[in-house]
This record gives sequence, structure tokens and C-alpha cells, in this order.
Amino acid sequence: MSARDFKPTRMDTAKDAIKAFIREKLATDPLTRIGIVAFYEYSLPIIDLTNDIRALISSANSLRPLGRGTALGDGIVEAYCMFKDLSRNGVCKRILVVTDGTFNTGIDPRYAILPLKAYDIRVDFFTFSRLYPSDVSTIREILRNIKGRFVNVKSGNLAKAIMEFL
Repeated sequence: MSARDFKPTRMDTAKDAIKAFIREKLATDPLTRIGIVAFYEYSLPIIDLTNDIRALISSANSLRPLGRGTALGDGIVEAYCMFKDLSRNGVCKRILVVTDGTFNTGIDPRYAILPLKAYDIRVDFFTFSRLYPSDVSTIREILRNIKGRFVNVKSGNLAKAIMEFL
């Protein structure tokens, strides 16, 4: 996330895109609840599901790289845990993964998604930068097993791209 192929850095660009998503999503659907999970060499919930824009924006601003690893599987498990009431019908359960890729530590994400299918949880991947073929292969394998979409942005305005993706 500290690479400078996006200006000023990947992390700053990702935070701007996440904040744009939060603002747009809650402006168009105030009943939506959004949570944020960070995943680096390990994962941790940053903010539980809420529609408090100020708290979400503050949480997005607090994101920092914590090591060199990317524990995608651990992040998916943490996000899954945010869906406390998985039995409610009619509620759209969706995980949006925003990452620069290189899934190189933690739980294998292909195993982490197994419970998601049973609860009809969708996973969308919004990636940016140049991904390794193994990352693309992992994402495609996940999406063969559960609902979701995948887009990779290699340059340009990430905030605009995430809004077009959604």
C-alpha cells in the first residue's frame, strides 16, 4: 500500500475511494449498514456495521499499512463475523474487498469463503494495481463458488472507478 503508482500513495487513494463509497451508498440508501475490516499480516475489525457517516469516514481515515502481508482470508472471516444475525431473510449481505492484492499470509481465502455460500453472502473484489496471476486465479476461484464481481483498476481515479463498479 505504500507504492506510489497511485498518487500520492495506494493507501491514500484507497481511503479516498472507500470514503466516496461510504458517502454515496449511505446517501442513496440510508438503511444500509457498513463495517470496515483491515487486513494486512493479520486482520482486525475497525468499525462494526453502522450507518454513521462521520464514524465510518473517521475509521477510513485511520487506516494504515500494518506490515507487508495481505491476509485476505482472515479479513473475509472478520467481515463474516460482522453479520451477527445471519438468519434474517431479505437482507443483502455483501462484503466488498478493496485491496492491492498479493494474498500471501493468513487463512487461505478459498477456505475462508466456505461459510459465506451457506448464508448467501456476496463478495465483490475491487482491486487496484498490477495483480499477480496467482491473485487473479484466487479471486476467480472464489467467484466460481460464491456470488460476486471482480474489477481491477491499474490507473486513474480510484474513487470514480469504485462508484462505477458499484
